Amino acid sequence: MSLFDWFANRRKSDASGKERQEREIADGLWSKCKVCGVLTYTKDLRANQLVCLECGHHMIVSSEQRVQQLIDPNTWASLDDELRPIDALKFRDRKSYSDRLRETQEKTGLADAVITGLGQLDGLPIALGVMDFRFMGGSMGSVVG
Repeated sequence: MSLFDWFANRRKSDASGKERQEREIADGLWSKCKVCGVLTYTKDLRANQLVCLECGHHMIVSSEQRVQQLIDPNTWASLDDELRPIDALKFRDRKSYSDRLRETQEKTGLADAVITGLGQLDGLPIALGVMDFRFMGGSMGSVVG
């Protein structure tokens, strides 16, 4: 049983037989691996590039997190932030593509599935494009293409 499970499941009775209220773990302080269930201090998990220290499972990493992992601090400069995808084909399945775009943009805070920019990696200048699966599974729209 992981430490997280132990905290989540414990219910002790006091002398009167009443259940004691369970303490909550601060949100975001600890992360539980979805594969092995081990509870890890989030700061340690980030230091290990969001890879579980116990089983090696790779956690979901957003495009912003990937840029932070790769690029030297304070060197990232976004490119093409003003570009927005359009629905030139007026595609529709259960709902229109335009509605899906708008909902996904609101949910993720991203304009499209890829962020691009310039930065430095170990002091060397680089250009970087990072796909973000949270944006409609990394769908290749008009801007990404």
